Amino acid sequence: MVLPVVISLLWLESKSRHASLTPAPLQGGSLLLSSLAISAFGWRYSVDLNPSYGLSLHVFALVLAWIGLIVTCYGSSTLRQHSFALAFLFLLVPIPSTILDRLTYFLQYSSTLATHALFVIAGVPVTRDGFVLSLPTIEIEVAAQCSGIRSSMMLFLTTLVLAHLFLHSLWRQALLFVSVIAITIFKNALRIFTLSTLAVYVDPIWLDGDLHHRYGGSLFFALAICLILAVVRALRRSEQRKMLVHPKFRGDVRSSTFVPGDVSSR
Repeated sequence: MVLPVVISLLWLESKSRHASLTPAPLQGGSLLLSSLAISAFGWRYSVDLNPSYGLSLHVFALVLAWIGLIVTCYGSSTLRQHSFALAFLFLLVPIPSTILDRLTYFLQYSSTLATHALFVIAGVPVTRDGFVLSLPTIEIEVAAQCSGIRSSMMLFLTTLVLAHLFLHSLWRQALLFVSVIAITIFKNALRIFTLSTLAVYVDPIWLDGDLHHRYGGSLFFALAICLILAVVRALRRSEQRKMLVHPKFRGDVRSSTFVPGDVSSR
């Protein structure tokens, strides 16, 4: 998603604002030299480093080189105008395996606790031992594959773009990101709860059916997107009401209209 999103943001921001294009070879050259140094460090110590860290360094250096070329050809004003879109490019950098394992464990553990809570709320007899949930007829282990780490990354990328386009204040953006963490955990728990309940009270074949292996991920991902959009809508409405009531914005309704890429409106 990263490259298509960046291209779209650059197009939107170029339409809304026009920066003076003045080449800056000195600033751009310094970024290019920095990228070469980072890449050389990655090659030099790739044997000692974890392979995933080496890959992350190389991709980081590549993105930095791209930005350096942009600054060299179009100037630092272009970098300021498109700061979010260009910073978004760094999401191309792969997460090192050690950090990814910790994130996966956090989602796995949180999803297990949330699933256990859903069973208790629904009145389903359940006991928990680590990541294993014992139900009346089956035992469910919330494995690392059930953590939803991939869909969580997609939700994070989507939320970044929505926060940039529709929210101005930093505290509302931070509240949106906290909400996304909660929604991600709830989405994982609801999927495990639904499949397990169907397996206990309807037919165990549900655990090996299409809802588990084919359609479930897309269905519950769509549910998470709907919840995120609802949170964005609520936060945006509260922000617009504040803009209309605050003396600074009183009498200027146009101030509540956000143009994507207009950093000055923040």
